[in-house]
Amino acid sequence: DGAVTASGEACSQGYQWHWDSHERLQVTTISQQSINAGTNGGDTTAAAEALCLQRAEDGSEVALAKCSNGENQKWLALPRGAEDPNARLAEISHPLRARGRRVVDAGGRVVRLRGVNWFGAHMEQRVNNGLDRRPLKTIVRLIKHLGFNHVRLNYAVAMWADRHRSPPVPDELVSANPQLRGKTDLEVFDAIVEAITAEGLMVIINSHTSDHGWCCSFNDRQGLWYNDRYPEHAFFDSLTGLAARYASNKRVIGFDPRNEPRPTMPEGSASPTSIWWDPKAWGNCTDVSLSSNGEPLVTLGPYSAEGVCLPQFFADWRAAATQSV
Repeated sequence: DGAVTASGEACSQGYQWHWDSHERLQVTTISQQSINAGTNGGDTTAAAEALCLQRAEDGSEVALAKCSNGENQKWLALPRGAEDPNARLAEISHPLRARGRRVVDAGGRVVRLRGVNWFGAHMEQRVNNGLDRRPLKTIVRLIKHLGFNHVRLNYAVAMWADRHRSPPVPDELVSANPQLRGKTDLEVFDAIVEAITAEGLMVIINSHTSDHGWCCSFNDRQGLWYNDRYPEHAFFDSLTGLAARYASNKRVIGFDPRNEPRPTMPEGSASPTSIWWDPKAWGNCTDVSLSSNGEPLVTLGPYSAEGVCLPQFFADWRAAATQSV
């Protein structure tokens, strides 16, 4: 959280920096006697002692100091290029829009989205992972430091549909963030959106599942935008409700309407429900013979033998975007 500056002494020959076998940065201090011995060909390791990062009592500074009570910190390298990819983040003027194949800001300047997915709110735990380990602000600053400029946040339709009867999240899931204790899953989600955008980063909200839980399979009842517990209107209500909730936050830039859409297996049926193919318009699976410049426009997946007319790359939009379905 605090800025760490190395003094001239810390960068002198009296300090030794090295990577351990797990690529973690270690720093040790070497006594002047050992330095002299090393200069004369002696062993400098015997007198080395570990240093730790210590915060001042008022929290204003962080400095190197001798480790206390047997403490031995492990430092993790967070490398980044010579240039900060987010150096001009504050110059983006919202809202964003599409212009051809590019995303541009309100001034017409190209914006290259570099995103990371932060999951957890769609799971049974109902909150994002890591809030029991690190302060929210620290996590967000790490994301920014690593060069990402937007975060994809997953949610379950249940978070919105059940918001009026949702209990507070368990304290142990937000133990590193006492300000979140006693809040519901939607209130924690609000706090995460606010923390991310306050740091200048952007947010894309993803309707990941209907029920809280992991995905993805043909029989988890989460592949389409509806199921028996959360019908279609609940899905649309969640999208419009969250859009209205964050409408005043210019850095909430869009929605990912559904994670990995896929066939779903109706109860009592052996065949998945397919929504990507209309046999009346396109013919049966075996009738597909479209081609362009000798290349097939549609590559059918392995389920075509069972009558499920589904593109081979139905869950990979980078490939599916090249198929005319």
